[in-house]
Amino acid sequence: MLGPHQTIFLAAGERSGDLHGAGLAAALRRQNPALKICGIGGPEMAAAGVELWADYGPLAVVGFTEVLPRIPRILSLINQLGRRLEQEKPDLYVAIDAPDFNFRLMKRARSAKIPIVYYIVPQFWAWRRGRLKTLARSVRSALVLFPFEKPLLEEAGVPAHFVGHPGVETLLPAQDKKSQKVKLGFEGDKPLIALLPGSRISEWRRHAKPLIDAMRWTGSIKPDFQWGLSIAPGLSPPLSELGISADLDTCNKGKLMIFRGSVVSLLQAADATLVASGTASLEAAFLETPMIVFYRVSSLTYLIARWFIRIKHFAMVNVLAGESLVPELAQSKVAGASIGRALLDLLDNPESLDRQLRGFRRIREQLARPVSYDRTADYINRILEGQVDDSPPQ
Repeated sequence: MLGPHQTIFLAAGERSGDLHGAGLAAALRRQNPALKICGIGGPEMAAAGVELWADYGPLAVVGFTEVLPRIPRILSLINQLGRRLEQEKPDLYVAIDAPDFNFRLMKRARSAKIPIVYYIVPQFWAWRRGRLKTLARSVRSALVLFPFEKPLLEEAGVPAHFVGHPGVETLLPAQDKKSQKVKLGFEGDKPLIALLPGSRISEWRRHAKPLIDAMRWTGSIKPDFQWGLSIAPGLSPPLSELGISADLDTCNKGKLMIFRGSVVSLLQAADATLVASGTASLEAAFLETPMIVFYRVSSLTYLIARWFIRIKHFAMVNVLAGESLVPELAQSKVAGASIGRALLDLLDNPESLDRQLRGFRRIREQLARPVSYDRTADYINRILEGQVDDSPPQ
């Protein structure tokens, strides 16, 4: 039986981790209503009833040079949370991605003899494989979203269980894109393109202008195209710098609407998306929205990453497909005309569109495991019950 006063600490350091933390917290509560759940996260985890010790805002940055100005604030946050972990000693620490933050805070948890489970393991198989040894020393087990991660982790000495990707169950394509467009305020019979620059302010600064430039370039050729620009929760970017208003704008006769919050409804309606590499690209695949994936970082970050990264593709959709299923644009190619040409090449080629859709359905089948959050919660609750075996979730 689960104890009446048990506590779990969930540690998420970005938007996607916040979403997964919220889903896991809800599943944990369904199975054990008396469980206390605290942690670091964002608005989704707070809405799910998690007692937040801190907001993940200072951690939401990507890149070597990009993180430097935030290091003092991040270290201060780690010390603050570390002291509280040592004082309150939760029964289990559940790390959710965010390796640079979690690995440092996990040291404090280990010193306080708090057991650790890693849910959504960082992509060490792509780079920094040496950290797998540190992971093996630090955690009781890892719960992974992708099946190919399990043997890689086990080879490094990390007990790993494939629990499936929750998006397979929660993210379903629209049955009728035309009616979905109308519901969002667009014209149902005209093409709609979703613009997804990323959930971090650093991503917005590097990606938003090229996307707007691509919209204007494409709009000069396809004036009937409609556009939806997604702004992630918690971001308040300076839209005026892009020459657009906060609500609605017309650029080369192309209709642009701003969307804040969940991007699912926009992706369900869209005929294609221009999406920053990350969680949103996999969400687009689940929603069967054809895509062009892009990413741009500082020149120094890019040079360092090229030295360490060991995989051919940077888009997770292509990694899972094992081929170049969707176009990838990086660095200097993340520019208006380059993005616009790639978009038109895709939309003008029915065979390429169909190939993407077939690939997305294979990925869905590959990642499917029933009730993923509940499966993960069940495993965590069995740890709290004191089971010492490391059998996979049932």
